[in-house]
Amino acid sequence: MGVLIKMASPLNPKLKIILALLWLIISINLADSLEGYRSVVQSVNFRGNKQISNQTLSLLMETKSLKFYHRLTKKPFLNEEMLRNDISQIREYYITRGFLKVEIKYTLQYTGDKDEFVHIVIFIEEGKQYIFRALETDGMGFITTREILDSLHLTPDMPFNGRLKREYREKINQLLANYGYPYAEVTLGIDTTGVNGIILNLSAKPNKLAFLGKVYFKGNLITRNFVMKRAICFKKGDTYSLSAVRKTRDDLYKTGLFSYVKMEPRNFEEEPDTLDFDILVVEKKPQWVGLATSAGTDETYDMTSDVTIEWGHRNLAGTSRSLTFKEISQFHLITEWENLSNRLELSFTEPWVFGLNIPTSLRLYFEPGNRLLTQYYRIQNLGGKVTSYYEPSRETMHSVSFSYERVDIYGITDSDIEDQIKDEEGILIERKLGYIYHRDKRDNIFTPTKGYSINISLDYAGGILGGDDNYASIQATLSKYITIWNKIIFAQRIRGAVIGNLMADEDILPHHKYFLGGANTIRGFRERHLGPLNSAGEPLGGKVLFLTNLEFRFPILWRFWGNAFLDIGNLWAQPTDVNPQDLIITTGWGLQFLTPVGPIRFEYGYKTRRDIPPPYSNWHLAILYAF
Repeated sequence: MGVLIKMASPLNPKLKIILALLWLIISINLADSLEGYRSVVQSVNFRGNKQISNQTLSLLMETKSLKFYHRLTKKPFLNEEMLRNDISQIREYYITRGFLKVEIKYTLQYTGDKDEFVHIVIFIEEGKQYIFRALETDGMGFITTREILDSLHLTPDMPFNGRLKREYREKINQLLANYGYPYAEVTLGIDTTGVNGIILNLSAKPNKLAFLGKVYFKGNLITRNFVMKRAICFKKGDTYSLSAVRKTRDDLYKTGLFSYVKMEPRNFEEEPDTLDFDILVVEKKPQWVGLATSAGTDETYDMTSDVTIEWGHRNLAGTSRSLTFKEISQFHLITEWENLSNRLELSFTEPWVFGLNIPTSLRLYFEPGNRLLTQYYRIQNLGGKVTSYYEPSRETMHSVSFSYERVDIYGITDSDIEDQIKDEEGILIERKLGYIYHRDKRDNIFTPTKGYSINISLDYAGGILGGDDNYASIQATLSKYITIWNKIIFAQRIRGAVIGNLMADEDILPHHKYFLGGANTIRGFRERHLGPLNSAGEPLGGKVLFLTNLEFRFPILWRFWGNAFLDIGNLWAQPTDVNPQDLIITTGWGLQFLTPVGPIRFEYGYKTRRDIPPPYSNWHLAILYAF
């Protein structure tokens, strides 16, 4: 006995579309009817605020009022819990700026037949703004008032942050611990003076002086004790210093060998005269294999991507020496799709040299037939480089390097430069000394809002070192960032570079010269197309470069930012050709979308001069800011 199953006939395609549209309309109406039980925030108004602007207060709130773009997005419905949190946020903002007795209330005014809209009115009584006037101390005569103020980041006549009392006490405890008094007791009081002045009273009982004792290591199963000992920033018997203890922990992390480091004093509660420490570490796996891709920009190409395959060992025989093998391929994206370079690299790093914390690396590499920087001939590189690094602080780095490179030049395709480099075709030897100074005081490397960075590099090739390439170069770049008003950032950069040949009867090869123009230098020009060109309009490079950029960056909506810029600069073939009247000025605007790893930017640059070859504008798509 069987079962008969009757299959329904398939629906007509047109009927499917009609049913889908009908379901969509029903869903939207249903959603609107459900949301209709909540009131839409028609407006948010502030009353009584004189010292803090409406715009600043609005930026502090998650509650937003109805805008034109909400036709395309979800409407801002009233959420009273969120609104109360916003009021608390505004109160905290006022208190941190010295308005210690601020009072804030709000009312809700409903409109519409079913109260579908609400107007929020926030009433603010700011009160007095209290100003820090003076510091009075007791029991801290061995520390200067200036040092105490610097540690608290206090200056006379600044608004007094009423929320930092606990933090002030902790910082004074830390300051006393740096002088050898880890068991000190600190009390803090606040007095008023005049109409709105604040006097900060600090009283301390240093108690007894303490000293640093022995260190005991735990958890290092692979890493040898001598590797950890050389990261210790104090000796047994030194006066106790909290900063030395913290620097020891940070230096252990900087070795790259540990995923976790904890320094804990023994028997601290018993207040011993000498404090011994347990250092507990969790080691990272010594070997790794990786495949990584990254996208970015440089001063030559608008958008590039690196694909890296690598194997490494970070802790050879437990000595913290490392060995790495990499295969790196770089590609030019978007404007042109091409393989720029391929590189095989073997690196060995010794973190300590001659008993000093000066990491030194030996890097051997082979680059087969690259056309990087120039399309007029192929260059094949085989060489090595020794580089030593010295970092006196987190912000500052010096590096010195010596490189030896064998360059094979072949496949010359440009008749304009064939005679220039015909004698150089074949195998060339380059020996070069290099020096780099870098100081970075930016608050964020991807989206800086304040601070500055300095980069200076010197190169000397050939000459007394010997070899076939003979030149010297110097480059210097200064970038600075200032927040001028309400998140609007003014960014500026100035860069200069010059390269000169050391032998009168030879010239510098094009792949050593500078190139200018594009998304990261002078916007409005194609990449590398500002400066000397050949008969086909392709770049030849130059020996003297000057560049300055002025840029305003400002928030628009959500993660979208805008910018307006002015770029000035030029590239000259020879130092004798430099003329300030040759400077090119471009201007333009852009849109950026901020991501956790930096902005993606779309910019339009426009040339202000008409005595140069067209086109007179250019679009740019790039990753990260130009500087």
